[in-house]
Amino acid sequence: MFLRRIKFDFMALSFGGLILLLLLAAVFMHRWINRASEGERREKQEQLAVALRSSVSDFSVALRDVPELSEVLPQQTNLERWVSQQSQAWRGKTSHPELVRAVSVGRLLPRAETTFSSLPLASETPQEFVPVDWPEALAPLRADLIARAQKRALQPMTPGAMAQLYAADRFFIVLPLTISVPTPPPVLPKPPSLSKLQLPRFGPMEGGRPPFGPPPFGRSRLGGGQPGPPEEVLRRRAEDRQRAEAEFRKEVEKIELMTRKEQMIATQRAKAARPIEQLAGFCFLELDNDWLQKQFLPNLIAQHFSQTELSNYHVAVVVEPEQQLFFATDATTQFSSFDAQEILFQGAAKSWRGDAPVFPHTLSLRVRHKAGSLQSVLTRTRWRNLAFGYGVLLLLFASASALLIATQRARALAQRQMEFVAGVTHELRTPLTAIQSAGFNLASGRVNEAERVKQYGAMIHTEGCRLADLIDQVLSYARIESSGTSYNFQPLQVDSVIEQALSEYQSALADWRIEKNIEADLPPINADANVLGSALKNLLQNALKYAEQGKWLRIEAVRVHNEVQITVADHGPGIDRRDLPHIFAPFYRAQKMVASAVPGTGLGLSLVSEYLKAHHGRVTVDSAVGKGAAFTLHLPIKATS
Repeated sequence: MFLRRIKFDFMALSFGGLILLLLLAAVFMHRWINRASEGERREKQEQLAVALRSSVSDFSVALRDVPELSEVLPQQTNLERWVSQQSQAWRGKTSHPELVRAVSVGRLLPRAETTFSSLPLASETPQEFVPVDWPEALAPLRADLIARAQKRALQPMTPGAMAQLYAADRFFIVLPLTISVPTPPPVLPKPPSLSKLQLPRFGPMEGGRPPFGPPPFGRSRLGGGQPGPPEEVLRRRAEDRQRAEAEFRKEVEKIELMTRKEQMIATQRAKAARPIEQLAGFCFLELDNDWLQKQFLPNLIAQHFSQTELSNYHVAVVVEPEQQLFFATDATTQFSSFDAQEILFQGAAKSWRGDAPVFPHTLSLRVRHKAGSLQSVLTRTRWRNLAFGYGVLLLLFASASALLIATQRARALAQRQMEFVAGVTHELRTPLTAIQSAGFNLASGRVNEAERVKQYGAMIHTEGCRLADLIDQVLSYARIESSGTSYNFQPLQVDSVIEQALSEYQSALADWRIEKNIEADLPPINADANVLGSALKNLLQNALKYAEQGKWLRIEAVRVHNEVQITVADHGPGIDRRDLPHIFAPFYRAQKMVASAVPGTGLGLSLVSEYLKAHHGRVTVDSAVGKGAAFTLHLPIKATS
C-alpha cells in the first residue's frame, strides 16, 4: 500500500510538473508570437514605406524633367517665342515628352494689365501661342501679378523656382519668368548753399559808435556825445571777429569736401550696380492627365509593387481634401481607410505674396491590402499562430492526460485482473474441492447409505452447476472483449423469460419470499432469449449471494412509455454511494464485499450492462446502504411494421 501511494504521488507530481511546463510554454509562446507579429508588422510597413517613397521619388524626378526656364531674360525679349523654343528643345531630349500637354504664359503688361496665351505640344511641328482668356482656376496668380504691379513690389524671384498646382482637375507646374531691367541713374547729393550760412553776430555798438574805426564826424571825444568803450575792449572784439571768420571759412571748406566725396561714391556705385531682375509673368506647364492615368502611373506602380508581398495591395492616387480617385488599380476599392500613404503631388502652393495657400489640393499615393487592411491580415495571422500553438500545447496536454488516464486504468485493470484471478481461483477451488471430496468419499466406499449418497450426488450437481456458471461468465466476458458475441434477436414475451429464469433457481429460492408484479398484455420485445435470461439469472444470483439474510425478492415487469422495465429488488446490505458509479465496470467489487469474503469475480454486472447495450437498452440501479438494491433492465419495445 505504501509503494502504491508513492507511485501515485509520483505520477501526480509528474503530471503537475507537466502542466506547469505547458503553462510556461504557453506564456513564452504567447510573448514570442506577439513579438514576431509586431516585427512582421514593422517589416511590412517599412517595405510599404520604401515602395511608396521610391514611387514618389520617381514621380518627382519626372516632374523636375521640365523645360529649363531659369534664365534671366533681357527686358525686350518676346517671352512667348522664347518659351516655345525652350519647350521644343525639351521635347527633343526628354524621355517623357508626353508629360506636358500644353504650355501657357501669363504675362504682366504696363498699367497693371495681364495677358494669357497657350500653346499645345501635341504635334512635333512648332506652333504659335494663341491668346486666350485667363483660366478661372489660375485667377489667384493673375491677382498676384496685378497686386505686385499696383504696389510696385515686383521683387525678383529665384529663377527656375517651381510650384506644383492642382486646379480644376488639372495639374500645373508653374515657373516664374524673370526679366532684367536697367538700373536707374543715381541721385547725387547737392552741395550746401553758402547763402544759408551766417557769421556770428556781435552785440550793438556801445555809445552809438561802431566797433571799429574813428569816432563819428563832428563829435568830440571831450563832449557833445556819449563816451565810447576803452580801446582795449575794442581791440579784443576785433580779434574775436577775426577768429570767428577763420573758423567759418574752415567749416565751409569741410562741407564742400564731404559733398565731393559722396558724389564720387554714388557715381562709383552706379557704375558697379547690376541690372534689376523683375518678375514679368508665369509659365504654366499643364500635365497630360490621360497619359498619367493610362501609362505613367500604371508603369510606376508595376515597377515598385510587383514583388510577391507588395502584389497583395491595391494602389490609388487620391485627390485631397475631396477624397476623389484620380487613379486606382482597383476602382471598386474604397481608399478612405488605407495602410500607408505618401504625398505624391503637393498642390498647396502659397501665393508668392506670402499669404495663405490658394491651391490647397494635394495628391496622395495610398495603398490598401486586398484582404481589407494590413492590420487585419496580421491580426488574423497572429490569432492563427496562437491557435496553432495553443492547439499543439492542448494536444500535448490531452496526450499526457490520456496517457495518465490510460496508465491509471491499466493499473486499475491489472489490479482488477489480479483480483479476478484470485476470485476465479477461489471460486474454482471451492466447487472443485467439494466435488473432489465428495467423489473421493463415494469412490472409497465411506458413504454407503442411500440417503448420504443422494446428498453427495446433489452436492456434486450443485457445485458442478456453479462451476459451469463461472466458466460461462468468463467465456462470455472473453467473447464480449473480442467482439465475437453473436445475438439471435427475435420477438419475445417478457413474462416467459422471467418464469424460465425463476424456475432454474426454484430450489435455491425455496425458503425466500418472492413478490411478482408482471403487467398483463406486455408488448413483445426484440431480444435474444438466452442472453436476456443470462442477465436475469446474474441479478438473481447476486441477490442469492448478497441478500441471503433478508430472503426477500421482488420481480416486476411494467411498460413505461416505449420500453419494458424489468426490476429485481432485494433487502440485502445495499451498495455504498461511492461504489455505485463503478459497479458495472469489469472486475470491480465493492470493498465491503471483498472484506466479507463473499465469493465473486466482479463480472456479473458488467456482463448485464453489455447485454443491455447490445439490446439498445440500459441497466440502472437504485440502492441505499442497509435498504437493499433494485436493478432495472430497460428494454425498448419492438416496433410494429
